[in-house]
Amino acid sequence: MAITNAKIFPIAKPPIDRGTIVMRDGIIEAVGANVTVPPGAQVIDAAGAEVYPGFIDASTPTGLSDPGAGGFSDADEMLDFNPALRAQVAFHNDSEAIPVMRANGITTVAATPGGGLVGGQVAVMDLDGFTWEESTVGASVGMAFQFPRLGGGGGRGGGRGNANPDRNYDELKK
Repeated sequence: MAITNAKIFPIAKPPIDRGTIVMRDGIIEAVGANVTVPPGAQVIDAAGAEVYPGFIDASTPTGLSDPGAGGFSDADEMLDFNPALRAQVAFHNDSEAIPVMRANGITTVAATPGGGLVGGQVAVMDLDGFTWEESTVGASVGMAFQFPRLGGGGGRGGGRGNANPDRNYDELKK
């Protein structure tokens, strides 16, 4: 596939007027002003439209929780250690947040579970798909964890209030 006659905005280079993008099997092979379209490629004439790379949200509960009355929340577990939790299979492709993110240029997310110290396995998911299987880019790319809170959230105590009254600040810090 080739997209031609587009104003292309690469990440690390200046914009390319009337450029071409060549893709094979979903992977970009060439981008530039003088790129040759391979014979037999499907050609899309962008007619001066602008082409931007998709953005990646590197840590989000999108697809694991959804706000609103019809929402759901599979993002936070109650236990402290959830290393077996797989965000990939909990991913909801019908989240109302997904079309909003796509309209704003986000095409891929790292669905990050929370809760406890170890929230679970982070999955990289495309925001284009009807099932979690179709959306999966990387099933388990890392482990989500949250550092324990040391003190209060600011305010009158200056942020050093003790969230755990049974242990002093120095013990919590260790």
